Amino acid sequence: MEIENERSLCEVRHNPLARKDFLSVVKAGVASVDAYMLVRKKLSFDGKHLRIANSIFRKKGRIFVVGAGKVAHLMAAACADEIEECTGCVLCPEEGKHGGIKFFRATHPLASEQNLKGTEKVLEVLKEARKDDFVLFVISGGASAMLAKPVEGLGLQEKNEIVKGLMLSGANIRELNTVRKHLSEVKGGRAAIRTEATVIGLVLSDVPEGNIGDVGSGPTVPDRSTKEEALRILKKYGILDRLSESARKAVLDAAETPKASHPRFRNVRNFIVGNMETALAACVQRAEELGYDVRVITPALDAEAREVGKLFAEMLNYEAGRTGKRLYIAVGETYVRVCGTGKGGRNLEVVLGFLKKLNVKEGVILSFATDGKDGTTEWAGAFGDLNTIEKAGSGGLEIDDFLAENNSMGFFEKTGDYVIAKNTRTNVGDIVVWGWRGENR
Repeated sequence: MEIENERSLCEVRHNPLARKDFLSVVKAGVASVDAYMLVRKKLSFDGKHLRIANSIFRKKGRIFVVGAGKVAHLMAAACADEIEECTGCVLCPEEGKHGGIKFFRATHPLASEQNLKGTEKVLEVLKEARKDDFVLFVISGGASAMLAKPVEGLGLQEKNEIVKGLMLSGANIRELNTVRKHLSEVKGGRAAIRTEATVIGLVLSDVPEGNIGDVGSGPTVPDRSTKEEALRILKKYGILDRLSESARKAVLDAAETPKASHPRFRNVRNFIVGNMETALAACVQRAEELGYDVRVITPALDAEAREVGKLFAEMLNYEAGRTGKRLYIAVGETYVRVCGTGKGGRNLEVVLGFLKKLNVKEGVILSFATDGKDGTTEWAGAFGDLNTIEKAGSGGLEIDDFLAENNSMGFFEKTGDYVIAKNTRTNVGDIVVWGWRGENR
């Protein structure tokens, strides 16, 4: 991973060494969950046996690779480099080919006609695979949008409006995925039951607590949620009543998702190849190498972005200066309740919330999206500290105004504290690090 503007971020008046250290910690976390390397570590093939972690599968027929996600192409490439004879296709951010696996470009966070066409290609491979074959199904964050085949009677645009409505209402990832599963012909385990082959899911998790069924809305995982829960969520956010008559009928008539008792799941295995816990461990190790007293606040961050930022600042205000160097870490994903018309992302809004409450000069925060894209921006996240506050003050920027409009992008565009990250090669959620190095005292 490359931080394009690292030099300017660290050439600041206050806390330059802390900023450099915090970037080093996040880089270590991101490097530990490189999608390609994680699959290569878990997967091996000797021509007769397929080994995944501690499990061994004897090859009888062909081996196919399908999947979807922001880094599915890297995961598929790892499969192709280990198993040269495999073929298939994945949906991902770019077009191309690696070995016998084709890459079809798909959009995110909302599905497009491209996604529909790509999903049909995946389904064709699943249909072609026979009982003696293996299907390696690679899944990473983003697969929920990329694998797109709405239930009968529901148009793609109608489904997108439902998903967009949930996002704007502040629905958390599990609520969002519960609805997605019940409005899809491929999610919530439905993809796995579309083939006779043995299905092996290789999952790079981007959800708190590693709930494998929430990654990409679980196309290969029997669904624990119910249609009743999905309808309750749609009612909770006032979306069901806003649907057209035909869309409402399609939602109400949708079939229940397959459960663990379905006979097809006897030939389905799912493996988490990496998750945020992997990144967290690497972050902690690097911070300790740099001499910080490290405190892990949570490995499953799941709360409103701005409120979490405020809480983190208050925690730092109370503790600041009690030890030489302190670093707090939280990983997972926050969510944003949209009340304005601005642009931004959850990581930027975490930092805005933090700045709202920060009152010690040595406090620093870095909130970072491991896929390199925070919300509607092309940035990975942002720093927040005394430098940011001084630039905001000199520019007449009121934090409350930007929070009211959910315009975190507009704020950090003016302060210049945003982080540009390229080629992160992963997607496991967000890393938030905050604390102090004591260099201002």
